[in-house]
Amino acid sequence: MDCRSSFRFLAPLVLLFLSRGQASAQRPTPEAKPQLNFLAFGDWGSGTANQKAVAAAMAATAVKQQPPFDAALSLGDNFYVDLSQGAKSTVWKTMFEEMYPRDKMPFPFYIAVGNHDIETDEKLQAELDYAAQNPKTRWKLPARWYRLDLPEGKPLVSFLMLDSNHKEMPRKLFDEETNWLETELAKPRPGQWLVCVAHHPLFNNGKHKDDKYLINNWGPLFKKYNVDLYLTGHDHNLQHLEIPGWTTSFCISGGGGQSSYGMERKDRGPFAFGGFGFAALRFTPETLTVRFFDASGKELHTFDRKPNTAETSKTRETVEAGK
Repeated sequence: MDCRSSFRFLAPLVLLFLSRGQASAQRPTPEAKPQLNFLAFGDWGSGTANQKAVAAAMAATAVKQQPPFDAALSLGDNFYVDLSQGAKSTVWKTMFEEMYPRDKMPFPFYIAVGNHDIETDEKLQAELDYAAQNPKTRWKLPARWYRLDLPEGKPLVSFLMLDSNHKEMPRKLFDEETNWLETELAKPRPGQWLVCVAHHPLFNNGKHKDDKYLINNWGPLFKKYNVDLYLTGHDHNLQHLEIPGWTTSFCISGGGGQSSYGMERKDRGPFAFGGFGFAALRFTPETLTVRFFDASGKELHTFDRKPNTAETSKTRETVEAGK
C-alpha cells in the first residue's frame, strides 16, 4: 500500500478520533455538590496535657481533611484560667493561637460561651475584646449570641450561636435571648440546615444530667421550627442522643481537654464515650454526617441524618454506647 492509499485509509479514523475528542472536551463535567465541613469541641482552655493531645489530634485530622475544614465551633468553657489582663493576656497565644496552629488550622473559630467564660464580667469582656481588637485572629465572638449563615451569599447551613447560661444570667436577659432565638428560628431557611450551638445540653447521660429549664424553654422552639441539630459541650465527654418524640439530633462534644466525665446512665444513645475527643461535621444539601474522634484521632462513631427529619443511620461504630 503506497502513502496515498494509507492516508485515504487512515483519514476517516483520524477524523473520527478527533470528533470524539472534541465532543468529550465539550461535554460539561458534573458540578461538585456544595458542602461545608466543621470541627466541634468544647471545655478545653486549661493548658493541660489532655488539651494538647486533643489539639494535636484535631490538627492532624485537619491536615488530612479533603475538602478542607471551613471552620471550627467552640462549644464553651473556652478558658478555665485567669483572663484579668483582658485581650492582652499571654494565654491567648499559648492556649489558643499556638495550641491550634494556624498553618494546620487556618480557618475561623466561631465561639459559644460557657459557664466558665462568664465567671466574671471582665472574663467575658476579655473574650469579646480579643475578637474585636484583633480582626485578623481566627477567634470570632461578635456577641454573646449571634447568627451565622454559611457560606455567605448562598447559605447551606444556618447556625444560631447561643448563650445557655440561664442559671448565671438575669431572667430578663435570658428572656431577651429566647425571644431573639424564636425570631431567628421563625425566619425562612436560606439553606437546608438549621443548627443551634450552645454550651449546656438539653439531654445528657453524664454527670450534669438533663437541663429541665432548657427543655421547657428552648425545647418547644426546637420542635416547632424543626431544628436539625443541637450541638453542645459542658459534660466532658462525647455523646450522640436521639430522643423519642424529637426530630432534633443532640450531640455533646465536651472532651476538649479540661477533664473527662463518665456516664450516669446508659439507657439512651446510640453513642456515649466518657473520654477526651472532638467531633467533625459535614453538611451537604442532602445529608449531615457527624463523626466523633478520641484524643488520638481514632474515629469512634459516625451517623448520618437528613434535614428536617429524625431519620438517622449509623454507618460505623467502634465504641459501644455507654462505655
